[in-house]
Amino acid sequence: MKYYINDNFLNFWFRFIYKYRSVVEIGNLTYLKEIDIVAVNDLEKSIIFAEIKREKENISIAGLKDKARNLEAQLKDYHAEFIGLSIEDM
Repeated sequence: MKYYINDNFLNFWFRFIYKYRSVVEIGNLTYLKEIDIVAVNDLEKSIIFAEIKREKENISIAGLKDKARNLEAQLKDYHAEFIGLSIEDM
């Protein structure tokens, strides 16, 4: 028997957050308060900054890069990737 999650929030949580919970940190630090998701992989020296919006057209990668500038400078040895996720990605 297969189970399906009809709730979009829970579907997103289990698909993107719970699955990668060992490498995902949800921004709760002062300089991260406007960034939705920061995923750091210390082994591969990579970092993913993600902006989550209900509508895809509201995602601003340029704005995300601006918000992440301070943290990216602190992790200058890391390869940074910037992504936008919306309900369409679920």
